[in-house]
Amino acid sequence: MSNYIENASVDFHNKEGELPFPIVSENEEFGILRIKMKKTEITKTPLFMLFTIDKTGSMEEHAKKNTKMNYLKQTFKNMLHYLSKQELDIYIRVHSFNVEVDVDIENIKITPENVSELCSKIMDIQAESSTNIELALEEARKTLNDYYESNPCHQIAHIFMTDGNPTMGQENEEKLAELVDNRFINIFVGYGVDHNAQLMKKLSDDKNADYQFVDDMENTGLVYGESVHQLLYPALKNVEIIVKNGNIYDWETNEWSDNYDINVLVSESEKIYQIKKNKDEEDFKIEIYLRHEYDNEYYLLDEVTPVPDLIDMETDEITDVDLTKYIYRQKVQELLYVANNLSKGEFYQLKIVMKEVFKKMRTYMRENNLLCDPFMKLLCDDISVTYQNMGTTHGLPFVYNRHTSQGRQKSYSVRTTSYDDDSLLRSKRSRYPEIDTSSAPILERQYALSRGMFNYRSITNNFGTMDEFDDNNNKNEESTLFNSVTGNLVKDSSAERIQFFNSVNTISDYMEEEHEDNLDNYIVSNDVTSCYSTPSVLDTMRSFSQNL
Repeated sequence: MSNYIENASVDFHNKEGELPFPIVSENEEFGILRIKMKKTEITKTPLFMLFTIDKTGSMEEHAKKNTKMNYLKQTFKNMLHYLSKQELDIYIRVHSFNVEVDVDIENIKITPENVSELCSKIMDIQAESSTNIELALEEARKTLNDYYESNPCHQIAHIFMTDGNPTMGQENEEKLAELVDNRFINIFVGYGVDHNAQLMKKLSDDKNADYQFVDDMENTGLVYGESVHQLLYPALKNVEIIVKNGNIYDWETNEWSDNYDINVLVSESEKIYQIKKNKDEEDFKIEIYLRHEYDNEYYLLDEVTPVPDLIDMETDEITDVDLTKYIYRQKVQELLYVANNLSKGEFYQLKIVMKEVFKKMRTYMRENNLLCDPFMKLLCDDISVTYQNMGTTHGLPFVYNRHTSQGRQKSYSVRTTSYDDDSLLRSKRSRYPEIDTSSAPILERQYALSRGMFNYRSITNNFGTMDEFDDNNNKNEESTLFNSVTGNLVKDSSAERIQFFNSVNTISDYMEEEHEDNLDNYIVSNDVTSCYSTPSVLDTMRSFSQNL
């Protein structure tokens, strides 16, 4: 066992009965790999963090009780005070940009003695003018390289924040992504719903990069807190999992593979990964390797094999290992992947499947007294937020970040753009008009619900925009169907589409208006921190939180 891994174990589902979804073949067994990290001290490696802050005019827009810029400034003040108290050499540099890039704080080590002066410099930043992301990335790239040449043994990270789109300089996503130096950790923070989510996805398309989304300005500190925490408490970096005679699920590609790379495992965290093997395979095992950053060699940390079935001493029967919860997680992750890879106009079939999966999951939760289970509630929220937002004008960051948050098992989860209790507790109507059940339901374009529209048949996208559904005019055209069994996207005709819809139980299931197991009626929980949170990361996140 590694000095950093507290426990690593493998379990396989053996409970009698059919799986809720055919996620493995009849000849395969479904299981999970669980890796629990020990609590470790703060890293001893000096840390340099470059912060690049958008200070364009849109940052002066109000969000709730204050401007976006003031929320950001308060988070920075909290963060600087927190970092100044750590027993670690922490160096920072702050760039702010609009049409130019200003150096607000030169390279400096944070100490209790200089933290007040640094906070004053942050408070002096003023927002104005347009957005040149190209120039900001170029300056960041040069700064990171210069620091690395002088301090090759330091940990180096870049946190880049923007609330908008490039309006000056280069706007091409591919060319802007070429400016990102992926030798270092890059965290891109989309601030508010108006940022360019497609660009942020492209910039973060590397194993050393991440894309975070601040959907609510009051949660700015939570997002920054989780990002900084992983820099302070990295128990293991560059971990590779090798599965012998089996496979592990890769949520990023929606594929099963015999290996999986993990960029960082943080102190105290517990990570769970879905695995599978052939039922008659006896030589199954999992090897956990560490790739050393200095010599690039792999070192074996741990070997994990399944434990024999436990026998009940009184009944002499095999004790059930019930992994149904993780089977539902597998299905939800597959749906989130598909939602992130569909084109406009292809969402309505997936929404039908989501409603069926959601209803089945809620029934399972009710029958097994799991309605308040944090793990299962998170899966319900994942489906609901994705369902509400996919295909809408500003839906991409919500859909993308629910997918990555569940995949990486993050502490912070984006919720929705509506935090008004009156809005959340609205009486949601069915999306589907009363129709002849002998034909497929026809989805109509309808407006999102607002305070004054409780009596209308409506759909929820929370943005005051219309869902990108196919309307009546193209109901006979060839369209794309999502096959929930295979996970594939297939082209189908209108007649085959009717058969597809009618095969998903009964049409009446989708016409419920009030029942909470209907996805249209589900209200997302108030939780912004997930069941994957640890005490230490929550402490850091709270320390960064707003007090405006």
